[in-house]
Amino acid sequence: MSWLWQTWYGYRTQAIINTVIGFLIVLLDLTFVWVTKVTIDIATGVNHTTSLNRALFILGCVIVAQISMGIASRWVKSILGVRAQNRMQRQLFERLLICKWIDVRRYHTGDLLNRIERDVTSIITLLTEQLPSLFNTFMQFCGAFVLLFFMDRHLAIITVLVIPVFVIAGRLYVKRMRTISHQVRTSESRIQSIIQESLQHTLVLKTLTKGRVQTERLKQVQDTLHGQVVSRTKYSIISSGVMNIGFALGYFIAFFWGVKGLQAETITYGALLAFIQLVGQIQLPVRTLTK
Repeated sequence: MSWLWQTWYGYRTQAIINTVIGFLIVLLDLTFVWVTKVTIDIATGVNHTTSLNRALFILGCVIVAQISMGIASRWVKSILGVRAQNRMQRQLFERLLICKWIDVRRYHTGDLLNRIERDVTSIITLLTEQLPSLFNTFMQFCGAFVLLFFMDRHLAIITVLVIPVFVIAGRLYVKRMRTISHQVRTSESRIQSIIQESLQHTLVLKTLTKGRVQTERLKQVQDTLHGQVVSRTKYSIISSGVMNIGFALGYFIAFFWGVKGLQAETITYGALLAFIQLVGQIQLPVRTLTK
């Protein structure tokens, strides 16, 4: 954690930019829900606060702003992300070249290559994208809940109470999945090491006629990797399946609640649409955090 905190200082500008853009996207999403509700209510004659043309114009502006923020987000993540990744790879590469040889020999070069290529990408993504996304996800959850609570407090409370039950049930498999994921990464490093060793010493293998031995060795590690991936996929399917049941139940409750209210004429068509959208925005952060 200390190393991550120190490393983050070198990439805080990109992290702050991603946070600001993400916050604006969340704000625009909530604005879109509210403007959509108002526009439908105006069209159905329930709301007379402004004209339909003005409401449609505002809705169009919100959509354009959403598209613009989406483009800006992709641009920052792609351009600045590659720059940050190249910078960290260059720093680690330089450290490997200047450090003591006996320290480097403790690790296989194939494993070092695998870590520099894959782990650097994971770390940069964590520091510059996932941590800002965590903040924005929390803001989206709170904003959607507050807006839904303002429209119908009972539905908001029910929606939030349903989610933890299925999330906890699905996350029972997380610890096992993390262990298997670590095993998968180790097997991938071993495969890369075997391939690199074989290509580096091709002449020796041909001279000693050990090519088939290396091929069998590679096959054994690949079979191990295949079994680990299958196990991880099974746990992932069970976990995501349980949580998807909870999310589907949340949607059904919102739709059922809205249809009943529409039948009793206690809500409008715009409110029904807003219910569905807000429940989705409440569930999206939970789904993101539980991946």
